[in-house]
Amino acid sequence: MKDVESQFSSMLPKKSSSACVWDRHFSLLLTGLCVLVYLPVVWNGYIWDDDHHIYANAVLTGWDGLWRIWSDVHSLPQYYPLVHTTFWLEYRLWGTWPTGYHLVNVLLHAASGCLIARIGDRLHLKGSRLAAFLFVLHPVCVESVAWASERKNVLSLFFALAAFVPLYRSLLRFSWRHFVIGSVLFLAAMGSKTVACSLPAVLVLVIWWRYPELWWRRWRRLLMQLTPLFLIGAGLGLLTVHLEAVHVGAGQDRFLQLSWIERVLTAMNAVAFYLRKLCWPVELAFFYPRWNPAALGWPQWGSLLSLVVAAGILLALPEKRGRGALVALLCYCGILVPALGFFKVYPHRYSFVADHFQYHAMVVFCLFAAHVFTFLTGYLRLRQVVGIALAMGCLTILGCLTWSRVPVFRNPYTLYTDTLRKNPDCWAAWNNLGIWFWHRGNIDEAIQCFSRVLAIRADHHRARIQLARLYAQQQRCRLAQRELLRILRLRNLQLGLDALSLVGDTFRICKAFPQALKAYRMVLLHQPGNGQVWLASGDVFLELREYPRAIQAYQQALKHTPVAMHSAIRKRLRQARALLNTSSP
Repeated sequence: MKDVESQFSSMLPKKSSSACVWDRHFSLLLTGLCVLVYLPVVWNGYIWDDDHHIYANAVLTGWDGLWRIWSDVHSLPQYYPLVHTTFWLEYRLWGTWPTGYHLVNVLLHAASGCLIARIGDRLHLKGSRLAAFLFVLHPVCVESVAWASERKNVLSLFFALAAFVPLYRSLLRFSWRHFVIGSVLFLAAMGSKTVACSLPAVLVLVIWWRYPELWWRRWRRLLMQLTPLFLIGAGLGLLTVHLEAVHVGAGQDRFLQLSWIERVLTAMNAVAFYLRKLCWPVELAFFYPRWNPAALGWPQWGSLLSLVVAAGILLALPEKRGRGALVALLCYCGILVPALGFFKVYPHRYSFVADHFQYHAMVVFCLFAAHVFTFLTGYLRLRQVVGIALAMGCLTILGCLTWSRVPVFRNPYTLYTDTLRKNPDCWAAWNNLGIWFWHRGNIDEAIQCFSRVLAIRADHHRARIQLARLYAQQQRCRLAQRELLRILRLRNLQLGLDALSLVGDTFRICKAFPQALKAYRMVLLHQPGNGQVWLASGDVFLELREYPRAIQAYQQALKHTPVAMHSAIRKRLRQARALLNTSSP
């Protein structure tokens, strides 16, 4: 058995000093090009979800935040503790300065490109350096790199790629040193984003492809070595699925209630979509149009049948090339599985596809495409200069597309206007753009945006509340009350209690006190300890000169509000008692 191990380990490439120098020069060139094409990111600010992850994240501000990041799964938008640990450390260095977070993403992206070249060399793939350039310069990556919150994508991929080589070496010839290093890096990848759970399966497929004799002789031992990693990946992956359903809110979202047939068809449509965008990366958007799963049919079943037939043909081919293409296909689709619709993912309420969903999987595409390109240039006996010219032309186009895409992520306005240019019926983009206008005092533009949301989705009740609040802000109370009355007719908790509280506040601004009390009562029916709503109810009773009820409401507010508010509440309570005494005969 040791002879077999020595045979396979001797096949691993040994690097000379000149090769190491070339690797350093290549890494510097790759990093320099990455920084160059992503240079516009230094002018980018924050966009969607960056408030929850960075600049409005209370966990980052305190020194106890580091403990909470690791110990409390509900303290974060998503439980990726290593990502928020990096945010916590960077917050100590440069606070909420967005450029710092963006530059770290760019450097991690470049480092992943260097690791891709190393993995390609380790697997004896042709064009491994071309694959690295293809990955670093591809515009599909921009959504992951230029979006600060997607640190989880770039960090998890970096650690997953770093874990690949030591784990691969330990599988060929077991070494505790390589296995421990690889396992620690795999844990770091899982702590950044659990999409890295596919790494053990990728390793199994790669060993089967590269060394089938070793696989058939030692498959039990190989699987036993990887069993701890499979268990870690499955456990943390299921935790993410649970938190996505319970903590994030995907579990009860009606947009995500699909049958299994619809999920399979959605997955096939998504795989085809992702491959198209990798081969022809134009009209990239933050929110793509969301197709209707019920409308999918024969084309998607045809895609599934074609996929199965292609896999069978590749498996039947006697040479290693057929196995290699099959492994590339299986790895690409397997890495995509968490985002294909089989699990409830909250962003799927907006679209079933997104560029950042395939950031990990496109590593396989880049390695395969570069290998095929290099093989074909040799098979067709093209001159080396022709192959280099074709590759450089392709990379130049990709780099220019990336350079032009980065400024789209500068702020919410640039992001959502670009999205609406490509997907004009995207209600989420209209809604977020309306919020952006509202926060900047552009009331008329915000009203237009929220009106457009309701024209697309009449059941978007939060947009209706925002529209009513804007009307109230402009003293157009009749229009505000019209929108709010439509909401109160629901007589259920579709909106959430916080939204019903906003309904009451808006009625109060419009002096529609009975309707305001109705909204507050609906909240207090389910949250009798909501001190803010008791306080608002007391103010309404005071306006209606119902002083006894105002006193009762203020007394309840004293029981259920922080001590810091008690002084102001007692002042209103004394005012209500004084008015009651003066009004008594």
